[in-house]
Amino acid sequence: MSRRGEWAAITAILLLAAALRFWALGVVPPGLCHDEVANWLIAHDILAGHHAIYFTAAYGHEPLYQYVQAATVALFGDHWLGLRWPSVAFGMLGLAVTYVLTRRLFGVPVALLTAAWLSMSFWPLFYARVGLRAIALPFTAALAAYFSLRAVEHGFQDINGSGMTNWLLAGLFLGLSLYIYMAARVLPFIVVAFTVYLSAVRFHRVRRLWRGILLMFAVAAFVSAPLVVWLATHPGAEYRIAEVREPLDRLLVGDLSLVWQNLIANLKFFTFAGDPWPRQNLPGRPVFADPISAVLFYTGLLIALLRWRDPRYGFLLLWLIGSLIPSIVTSVAPSSIRDILGLVVVFVFPAISLTEILHRLNWDLGLGTWGLVICHLSFVILTLASCLFLTVRDYFLRWPINSVVRFDYQTDLTAVAHRLDGLSSGTSVAVAGLSVHTMDGPSLELAARRDVHDVRLCDTRETLVVPAGRDARLFVPQVVPFDADLR
Repeated sequence: MSRRGEWAAITAILLLAAALRFWALGVVPPGLCHDEVANWLIAHDILAGHHAIYFTAAYGHEPLYQYVQAATVALFGDHWLGLRWPSVAFGMLGLAVTYVLTRRLFGVPVALLTAAWLSMSFWPLFYARVGLRAIALPFTAALAAYFSLRAVEHGFQDINGSGMTNWLLAGLFLGLSLYIYMAARVLPFIVVAFTVYLSAVRFHRVRRLWRGILLMFAVAAFVSAPLVVWLATHPGAEYRIAEVREPLDRLLVGDLSLVWQNLIANLKFFTFAGDPWPRQNLPGRPVFADPISAVLFYTGLLIALLRWRDPRYGFLLLWLIGSLIPSIVTSVAPSSIRDILGLVVVFVFPAISLTEILHRLNWDLGLGTWGLVICHLSFVILTLASCLFLTVRDYFLRWPINSVVRFDYQTDLTAVAHRLDGLSSGTSVAVAGLSVHTMDGPSLELAARRDVHDVRLCDTRETLVVPAGRDARLFVPQVVPFDADLR
């Protein structure tokens, strides 16, 4: 493919990715979940001058994404766009870096197909459309992988050469990844595993790289040290990890039962049974929901296993295995958010497989050059179109109407907020909710365009606030129970 053709193709893919990520962004998801509202509260704390290396609110948050989100809230205002724009941006950047990484490893055709799958698949699309920090991790992790692989290719030349720059940047992004999401903590182990693997298959080369590898780890340790030290000195700060670490705790005392169950669940994650939690997936939808992509994924995985001595394929396999560990050692598996590191490599496997198939098509079919080109394009378009169709159907049509999704994303409360926008400013209003002392007020403030500070909140399971005035309004969302004695 010519350079101009490559640029045209990747531009079209990026435009498709942007369209899918921005289209109806304020409508799907059908409201703001509590995690997004909690992020908004953290953003306001940051903008008010309250800074931290780790935010303990809302079960604990690493800071990098939170500071970016605070900046976009300051830019766009208290609005869903301010909360979700960073995820769209990180999702797009992650796609672009994964393309560059894959291009360096396997060439343009595989990279373009990988980018196409990333642009239109449900899993990356979902996390690029919610204001949660995990989607930033594939971006920084892919950068760390890109610069480390580039350094391995070029070698550690001299203390002032380009080799040092690559190792420094690899260490920088490796360290920064730890400031995003807890799944990043497996990254150093992936790098160590790949180093051991290289020592086995390319010992003569690794022997010349030891200074660069040590430099990378030193930089990563230096960058991540403030967070690591803070967490070590505040052992009770990570509330969420304490809640979900039962499989790991059992493993440490010799009980493999939960880890084994999670391992099986994660092996099914790609083609059989995906994340069961409606809040972050169409329940049970696997990564590859269409049979063509599923077969191509397993074919690509088989190709990688057969070529495991090639460091390119060894890298893919080790990264894929490592990316599943956070979900394997924690509760409720498979977890698409804890497997988020897999986005860097998962779609490379079907891309390799499809490219191999196209290369092996017999040129003696009598189709001629143009006939073969049309045959190639038809197969690629059919494969990707089936993926795109299922993604659009499942994400934009099926997922938002799930009753658990509408509850988690506060769809009814969002509808009430829109009703409030149509009332005159002097109207006395009370709104019933389920978390009136914590999240209902901020959720209304984010969803409504009017000032809601004068709105009274009540929990109609136990309390009723009757607003005063002839033009008063009481809104009780369908999901909020209304005690019969209060009617």
